[in-house]
Amino acid sequence: MNKKISFKEELKRSLIVHALTPCFILCIICVLGFILIVFVNIYKNNNTYSLNSREKLESILNSYIENTNHIVNEVDIEDFQSNKQYKVDVIEGVYNFLNQKNIKAQFYIFDNNLDILYSTERSEDKKNLIKYQVTGSKSNFMGESSNIIYIYGGNGVDNTPISSYLIVKPIIRDGEFLGMCAYELELKNLDAVFNNTNSTVLLVNKFHRVLFSNSRRFVDDRNKIIKNFRDRRGLIFNDGELIYISRNKVDYADTWIYVITDCSTYMNISIIMLLLIIAVAIIMAAAISSSAGKFSAKKTAIIYQLIDALKQVEDGKLDINLDIESDDEFKSIGHSFNMMLGSIRHLIERHD
Repeated sequence: MNKKISFKEELKRSLIVHALTPCFILCIICVLGFILIVFVNIYKNNNTYSLNSREKLESILNSYIENTNHIVNEVDIEDFQSNKQYKVDVIEGVYNFLNQKNIKAQFYIFDNNLDILYSTERSEDKKNLIKYQVTGSKSNFMGESSNIIYIYGGNGVDNTPISSYLIVKPIIRDGEFLGMCAYELELKNLDAVFNNTNSTVLLVNKFHRVLFSNSRRFVDDRNKIIKNFRDRRGLIFNDGELIYISRNKVDYADTWIYVITDCSTYMNISIIMLLLIIAVAIIMAAAISSSAGKFSAKKTAIIYQLIDALKQVEDGKLDINLDIESDDEFKSIGHSFNMMLGSIRHLIERHD
């Protein structure tokens, strides 16, 4: 059996719904608009930064590859070893090239026994490490590949671990191997390329090892990107945090650039905004309910007053005078009702 709802309650509910609905819809639209603008901005910034960083890194590597090719094609190893002025000219050309670079590398030239003929590196430990790496990876540099390998660990200056790209080209004349030319680019020098302070930037190889990072937040204790982020892009949840990942492949050495932005702050702001909307809606509902209750009670009392007057007329009582205190149409109705009864009384008196 359907429960009857009084006119008073129906009017009260109608007032509350019609007052709150537009406000609530507007607030929801504002929150959704905020979320959309934030995530579109994060998507755009992440992907743009990732793409620009890839282009910058490729440009740096390209310049070193081209210079390595130039030296390999032009250098005469015999003259380099025997002619002091020729050696000075070659080295001067190398320094002129390096002085034009914001990201500087160390230069090496080897003979056919892979002994170092000259290097811009001063540390003997570092020289020995590079010689060891070149000797152990000689077969990797003899083909037509990009001739870039990644080296990690070992001893750098003052016995500190290094993380570097090694760009190596063989020097071959008439099919005879005469030596090698190499640049060692330490990845710690890439701060100028990955200078983003709003996001975590990782340079990751095909084994998920982190070659460079501006933050250790998403790097595990094995110096690899954490499992949940490997080969991922887009929005993901990680330990209750909302993360957006952009990923772009660098053309050399099977390397990827990850740009990782924590969206949790924006998500929390959105949740707080929604909670505030709910709280404001409850407060507004209470305030409007109180106001609507008084309004509906007043209008309902006027309606009952009219109903009572009509019942009295139905019972033959015509000496009624409605006194409706209202500034709307109800006052006009009361006035018209009083005039109608006056006219009826006048007609009755005339016929009597």
